[in-house]
Amino acid sequence: MENDIGLNKEAKTTKEKYGLNERQLTFCELYLQNGNATKSYMISYETDNTNTAAVNGSNLLKKENITKMIADGKKKLLSQNRILSEEDILKFWSTTVSNPEYKINDRMKASELLAKNKGMLNDKIDITHDVEINLGFDPAALIESSTNQIIEQKNKAIKHDDYYEADYDDVNED
Repeated sequence: MENDIGLNKEAKTTKEKYGLNERQLTFCELYLQNGNATKSYMISYETDNTNTAAVNGSNLLKKENITKMIADGKKKLLSQNRILSEEDILKFWSTTVSNPEYKINDRMKASELLAKNKGMLNDKIDITHDVEINLGFDPAALIESSTNQIIEQKNKAIKHDDYYEADYDDVNED
């Protein structure tokens, strides 16, 4: 029988509700924080053996009472309207990718989001260079000289029209 001295009332209620022992409760709480069954197992069961922790952590996640506690914990976290930090989001995506219990589509989407976050899937490449193009002539000068030619031609046409109008007026006055 475990010693419940030192546990707060909420922890006692949670243990009783889900039928967990103290280490299992600690495992669930750590798993909700970090999403890593191996690390959570290593801390809650005080072991340094990663292989054992990986196997046993995975086995714990298959237990119905543990799964229920974690699912309820996730719902509680989401209902608190807590704004997730970047680290929380990255942990969530990482957990989703590495958990074979999730659908493959969800795991693929999470891996895509992780890759985008790490800059691994750049669809666009930003290349900024100053490029000098030698056309063999000065475009500004060409535009200016063309504009001047057009203006001169219009001025000649106006003078020409004025000349003919003047001649026509002289003929009518006779």
